[in-house]
Amino acid sequence: MTGTPGVMGFCLGGTLAWAVAAGGQPSVCVSYYGSGVPQMLDQIDNVTCPTLFHFGNADAYIPNEGVEAINAAINRLDRFVLNVENAGHAFDNHESEIFWNESAANAAWAKTMAFLAEHLPPDGRVSGRRRRARGAARSRTGRSVSRPGRRSTRSPGHRRCRHR
Repeated sequence: MTGTPGVMGFCLGGTLAWAVAAGGQPSVCVSYYGSGVPQMLDQIDNVTCPTLFHFGNADAYIPNEGVEAINAAINRLDRFVLNVENAGHAFDNHESEIFWNESAANAAWAKTMAFLAEHLPPDGRVSGRRRRARGAARSRTGRSVSRPGRRSTRSPGHRRCRHR
């Protein structure tokens, strides 16, 4: 890999991605439901990279006032994009039936991929190889869904048992 990497995180990782964008110089930042972001808006002038925020409008852990504060702070700044899905917190957590919202997750993921395709430098991408063990997961419909950073030690055909 060459070039400057981007940063992406979910939940606490979404807050940490924002902190890295404020303190470092990543090429791009994607923050999924970072609960600490509204309290760190004083760092907005330090973030120079294109940044995509994802939140749910029914998030019990992040009040809508926090999301509205983000929207107000980024209103006239072209490098920031705010996406709010009709979902709760951790809607992209496909391993949790409590939080998982497939339609919101798929919509946000498509927006993330389009954002990265537009803003992540081509020379910063890992070349060519795609491996299932490098983060692919199966949605409830059984089709593969790419999830960077999530590693699977199970074989591709393995189904997780769910005990209730």
